[in-house]
Amino acid sequence: MMNLDNVAGPSDAELTERLLHAIEGRLVYGATFRTAELRSIVGLTEDSQSTHLRWMTVCGALRLQLLNERQMYLRSVGSGSYTIITPAEQAKVAAEDEVRAIRHALNKASNIIDNTNVDALDAAETTRHDDIAADRAARAQLFSREMRRRKRFEER
Repeated sequence: MMNLDNVAGPSDAELTERLLHAIEGRLVYGATFRTAELRSIVGLTEDSQSTHLRWMTVCGALRLQLLNERQMYLRSVGSGSYTIITPAEQAKVAAEDEVRAIRHALNKASNIIDNTNVDALDAAETTRHDDIAADRAARAQLFSREMRRRKRFEER
């Protein structure tokens, strides 16, 4: 992750602490925070790539701190907001996030494998490529099977 601590002004850690202090009294399960409000608190309202990257760093640090120190999971819920997930929902949300990450990784691997210039490979490299592709396909099939099993379990 890009470290922008050397940028003039407060460090990322200082901005994270400023943000935490500003929302301290509102840190309850189920609380929702608008992204624009949070960005405004730390002064990261400019619409630029560097400001967006800095916001992602500060927000990521806040989310990690809340989870590790207070057992509160701050989840992006789309539409420009974050919600502190209730303890009853945390395991379910973790499972959803896990599935999303696995799907993303499998799709990325598939795209890379499917778009390899195999004409540029020698025989040994082609064999290795085919073995890796077969392993990836097997993992994808196992994942798909597990998702069907979970769905049947949840339907009970």
